[in-house]
Amino acid sequence: HRDIASEEADFQLTADQLFADYDSDEKSANEKYLDKVVEVSGTVEEVTENDKGETTAIMTAEDAMMGGLSLTFKEKQELKSGEKITAKCRCTGMLMDVVLVDCNLK
Repeated sequence: HRDIASEEADFQLTADQLFADYDSDEKSANEKYLDKVVEVSGTVEEVTENDKGETTAIMTAEDAMMGGLSLTFKEKQELKSGEKITAKCRCTGMLMDVVLVDCNLK
């Protein structure tokens, strides 16, 4: 497993920018971001816990019909809806949201 927290971010951008790149051209965005470390800033919309007990969050994106980015954190996080955060994560592509894993808060 990679230690994303200790890696230098390949890209620093907003949730809106990352989502817009995927929304406009998913193939090109995958070539650029897939398996890369991204440092993304935005607003938390929703916080849940997955079946492994990991904190997951949806970060809003301007052009998304709902959601935008799906973040899964390595450590349990105390996040609140409406909170502005910056997280460093590994990008794994897009399903309905842009999927970011191994996230760490900055």
